[in-house]
Formats: sequence, C-alpha cells, structure tokens
Amino acid sequence: MQDDFESYPSRWQNRTLEFAFQGFRYQLTVGFYPDGRIGEVTLAGPRSGSALAYIALDSCALVNELLQRYVSVETLTELIQRTPEGGAESIIGEIILQLAQSP
Repeated sequence: MQDDFESYPSRWQNRTLEFAFQGFRYQLTVGFYPDGRIGEVTLAGPRSGSALAYIALDSCALVNELLQRYVSVETLTELIQRTPEGGAESIIGEIILQLAQSP
C-alpha cells in the first residue's frame, strides 16, 4: 500500500509569525515547499513540559501530516470550531487560521 505523502525537502524557506491566543504569546514557524505550498509548522510559546505545550506539539504534528497529504489550508479552515466572532476556539484552530491568513 502506497501512501499519498510528500516527504520534506532537505532545505526550505520558512517564515515565523507571532500571535496571541487566549492570553498566551506564540511564535508559529511555517516551512514552505519549493512550489510555495506550506509543508510544515512548528509552534513555540507554551511553557515546555506543560499540557498546553504537548497539545501544541500534537496540533502541529496533525496539521503537518494533513498538509503533506495534500489537504489544503482552506479545507482545514472549514473544519475548525469558531467563536461567534469567527475566531478559533482552540489552539489547533488558531494555528490553521494563522496559516490561512499568512502571506
């Protein structure tokens, strides 16, 4: 069985975005494939070893896997839970919204 999966290039461009979510500051680093598609995200901010840090790590791992399997950021934004104002209800949702809004 062959997975529909694209491996990481050995080198790629990246960009770091800073944002606040529910009172915490984060730095989201986005890695791009040579064709400009998002290929990897990492999140820094929560105190290392905390439950929130592990949730952030798991969130990035899930988003990375979906992106590498050609699920678009647009599709991901349709799946997240939103506040009445349109913001994200969770950190994984905020990561996805940050990706959708990044240039």
